[in-house]
Order: sequence, then C-alpha cells, then structure tokens
Amino acid sequence: MSQNSTKEESIVLGVIELASQILKRSSNITRRAGLTTQQWLILLYIKNDPNIPLSRERNLHHGVLASDIADALNVSRPNVTNLIHSLVEKDLITQTRDEDDKRRKRLELTDKAKALLAKIEPLRRDSNRILFEEMTDSDKQKLLNLLTQCFERIYWADSGRITI
Repeated sequence: MSQNSTKEESIVLGVIELASQILKRSSNITRRAGLTTQQWLILLYIKNDPNIPLSRERNLHHGVLASDIADALNVSRPNVTNLIHSLVEKDLITQTRDEDDKRRKRLELTDKAKALLAKIEPLRRDSNRILFEEMTDSDKQKLLNLLTQCFERIYWADSGRITI
C-alpha cells in the first residue's frame, strides 16, 4: 500500500468519525425541539439555508420538491416522503400543487417551523463555535474549500457526471 492511500484512508475515516460525532451533537440539539436530525435538515433545505451546499445552487423562492431533497441528501424518495409526512403532521411544512405539474407538490415552511428553526439556531451556533474556536478564519475557509471540493467530486460522481 502506498503512503498516499494510507493518508487518503486516514482522511476518509477521520471525516466519517467526525461526521458521526457532529451527528451525535446535532441529534442532541434537534431532540430538544422535537425533531430528528433528518427532519431538521429537510427544514433547512426548504428554508434554503445558504450553508447547505446544494441550496447555494438553487433559487427556491416558490417551494422545494421532495425529489430535490431526496437527490440532495442522497436518500430514497420514500424515506423523504415519510419524513415530509411527519413534518406536515407537526404543522411544520405545507404542500401545494406545482403549477407546471399537478402531480408534484411544493414544500414550504410554516410560521411554526420558522420559529422552531430560530430557536435551534443559537444552539447550532454555540456547537459550531466550540468545534471551530481554535481555528483562524483562514483555516476555516481552507477547510470549507477542501470539503466543498470533496463534496462536489462525490456529488458529480454519484450523479453519473464523472467517474471516480
């Protein structure tokens, strides 16, 4: 095994471990609001949170489609549909028929969801501050750039646009 593949494996496994720890923290935060991490991510996606990588590429002024969320989060559409139903039952999102295709439904946040996200936001910020407080702004930007490159590479590969 070459030296580079060992470094690459260490990076991948380190990212997986880091993601696991971040998900654990996120679950603790979202549980306080009566949400799962996946439900929270869907709400952020519908909100068009600028920190979600694929949200930056979309103009979502008239609601999001469930298929967009499934594609972005790389999960099955039935899984997203179940999550959406639970969010509708909690009165956190509404569904309206798409004007171009009546079979599709556009998803939008309710005022209750907006208030819930606002309640979670300070907890999210505090958790992130603790995680990154030792890093300089330059280090954070470098890390963000590298993660974005990795994300885009995997996203384009998974979409069949490139082969890795």
